[in-house]
Formats: sequence, structure tokens, C-alpha cells
Amino acid sequence: ANAPPVHNLIALNGPQAGIGECPKVEFPGVKQLCGDLSTDLRIYHWPFCAFCSYWRGKNEAMYLQNSGWVADINNDRTINQTRRQNMVSLNQYMATVALQDEVVQPSYSAWHTYWYWGDDSRSKIMPLYEIEGYKSDALGLRSLAERGALILNSFDGRHLGYTMDWWNENVMPMIDNRLSEMPAPSLVV
Repeated sequence: ANAPPVHNLIALNGPQAGIGECPKVEFPGVKQLCGDLSTDLRIYHWPFCAFCSYWRGKNEAMYLQNSGWVADINNDRTINQTRRQNMVSLNQYMATVALQDEVVQPSYSAWHTYWYWGDDSRSKIMPLYEIEGYKSDALGLRSLAERGALILNSFDGRHLGYTMDWWNENVMPMIDNRLSEMPAPSLVV
């Protein structure tokens, strides 16, 4: 159950749908090779690797068979109804993409989107509404979107490189959502 209750969920530049290329590799050929080799080397099971739990790669069957975390947390294999209901119970869920992200690859993973399976060039991002988990509402994202509670936004910057103006305009209203409804504390003397 959603206890203690989470009213709003804020995800800034997270690899929500997983990652498929090595972070901060700026040479296209090396970046592609790293992405290809990581799946072939079964990076899913490497200990002491910060991004391995988020590895998705480009082979769907291998991802579903080997993912140690991200496939489960996204209900990609089986639907965890408690996790789904916790998402649906949110007042709002805000997922943010850094448009120049060099860490989360693809950066639009932050919106629960990913490359099309079989896109060897890793050049085409599947729109959220085409993703099977969205269509089946496995995680509750479609339910949130239908009631206007899914906020997909972005900023023009690198990974976590938002400005304080952007933070104040976009994040602070999410944090303050329930504070006004709380009773004022009383002093006991």
C-alpha cells in the first residue's frame, strides 16, 4: 500500500525505461560498440556496476530474461498490482528529460520511452503511447495520463543541469501540493 502516502512523485532525468548505451561516451562508433558489447557480455549481472541494473540494451528477449531490476520495477514481465496501484494513487507524477543528457541513454528513458526494439542504429524513440506497458497500463501511466496527472517535461541542459528558475517553476509546486492542507503545529508548553 502507498503508506506513508506519496502524493506526488518527481523523477528528474531518471533511467525510467532503462539504458542502452554507456554513459558519457561521445564518440559515435565507440558509443555504439559499447552498447552492443554490453548486452553481449551480459552486463545485467555484473557486480559493482552502477548502471547495470538499468541495462535494457536492444534485444527485448535478452532484456526480459536477464534484467535484474528495471524490468520488474516497470512491470515489464509480470504486473505487480501493488506497484501499479501505488502509481495510480498519485496526485501527480512528473518525469523530466534533460535534453542534453549524456548520462541516461536514451535521454527520453526519463519519460518511460525507449528505442524501438530492433533499431540497431538506436535512432528512433518509441512514443509513450506505443509502448506495450503503456497500452496495457501495466504501471498505471496511461491511467495517470488520462486524468491529467502525468507531467512529462524537459529542460535544455545536461544531466541534472536544471536552473533554479526551472526548479522553482516546475518542481516546487509539486512539493508544496499537500502542505497547505496540513494542520498547523501546536505548541505544548
